[in-house]
Amino acid sequence: MKTKTENLSTELKANSQRLGQEIIVAEENLKKELRNTSELFNITVKSLVKTNAELSNAKRDLTTKLEGTKQELEKTKIDLEKTKVNVNYLSVKLNATEKEWTEMKIRAGNLSIEIKSKTDVKNSSKFATIRSRNKSSRRQFEKRAQSKFKSFGNCNNQLDLNENGIEQHEIHYCRFDCKVK
Repeated sequence: MKTKTENLSTELKANSQRLGQEIIVAEENLKKELRNTSELFNITVKSLVKTNAELSNAKRDLTTKLEGTKQELEKTKIDLEKTKVNVNYLSVKLNATEKEWTEMKIRAGNLSIEIKSKTDVKNSSKFATIRSRNKSSRRQFEKRAQSKFKSFGNCNNQLDLNENGIEQHEIHYCRFDCKVK
């Protein structure tokens, strides 16, 4: 029985030593894996920190650009409002000038009718008075029309239009045949 016990004892010692060695090897392998995982984790953390910094910089840059764009849009909006006011003002002025033009055409037409009805008195003083009044009215109208058109021409500068801002075909469309100086 002693041999059996001794054999068992020897086997137990051998198994114990073998298991101890396996545990040491397994522990060393786990330590290596833990070190590798730890290094990989540190690399990942550094990469995430770098990415976070880059994203923060990009966000800051985009926010700055967005603010600049907002300011430019506000300036453009203000400029558009000013232009709208100027266009409305010019439209009112143009309508008033068109009304004056129409009134002058009516007056000229009435004078023309009056002159035609008085053809038998061509040499009379009435005819001379009517002709004088007609010429005077025409000169007054031409002066007023020229000053109005000059002020429209000056609006090109206010609206930042080029020198052809008010084109002849547009003036003709509004029944103005005078040239803008």
